Amino acid sequence: MSQGNQQDQAFIIRPPNELLRKVGTDDDESGFDETRLRQAEAAVTELKKDFSQWVREDLTRLRRAYESACTDAAKRQDHLDAIAGLVHEIKGEAGSYDYPLLTRVAESLQNFVHSVDGCRDVQLDIIGKHVEAMEAIIRENLEGNGGDTGKELLEALGIAVEKFGD
Repeated sequence: MSQGNQQDQAFIIRPPNELLRKVGTDDDESGFDETRLRQAEAAVTELKKDFSQWVREDLTRLRRAYESACTDAAKRQDHLDAIAGLVHEIKGEAGSYDYPLLTRVAESLQNFVHSVDGCRDVQLDIIGKHVEAMEAIIRENLEGNGGDTGKELLEALGIAVEKFGD
């Protein structure tokens, strides 16, 4: 087998690791500041104390929007749009403060609201069950995934959404 000329040879090009240069490692002077990281984590922990109050206020607005959707058929779509906006906010906040179960229920509700067309009474009931679930998660302080209770809750909501979604 001939060695061929240089044009026939393959070369491996390894670009520099820019991310490593920016973040650095423990043994260099890249500018990565452990103290700042700890301060940021402490700030998030402090804000988490306020999250319970913020989310309760959001859930009160969500409950009102849901009740309005139930009683005001002429403006139902406006109320559903308000519900979708509120659960979008709750979903984002919950993910930041160690409430992934709340995030998943909010996401389920948001997707369900976006999928319904005309919103029949049974679909309003499913929206109501999502609202109740979110209120219970906060009332019972179910951080994390909620364990077996969280799993059962998501399963039940998923079945209802699948059965009655458009």
